[in-house]
Amino acid sequence: MKGFLSFGWMVIVVWVAYGVGFGMQVIDPAQVMIDSPALCTAFGQSAQDGHCLLKGRAEANFDRTWAVTIAGKEPVSFIRESQFAMVYNSADWHMRGGALGVWALGLVSIVLSCAWPAYDLWRGRKK
Repeated sequence: MKGFLSFGWMVIVVWVAYGVGFGMQVIDPAQVMIDSPALCTAFGQSAQDGHCLLKGRAEANFDRTWAVTIAGKEPVSFIRESQFAMVYNSADWHMRGGALGVWALGLVSIVLSCAWPAYDLWRGRKK
């Protein structure tokens, strides 16, 4: 049972780290395909075949959604990532906090993943 709990703890830590890592993403600039003619019109774009491309900054959120700030407009938040497609250059993608932030996330994830098994090991030797 202890092994199952230790494994479950590691899975939870990895799942949370994945969510935090997702939330650290920024794409600037990105072209976002909007499938709503009403939104296209609201941003001053003409909808062709029911969609348009808008250029802006895409920032990932911790709840696995994207907040897109259209260039020169108010922030627009989309509920789900699957509701639109993005076109961007891979050089425009980066993580908040840079390499140091990614290393810190990895290190904290490893330490927290090992915390429960290490505590169980330490407690077992103490008896």
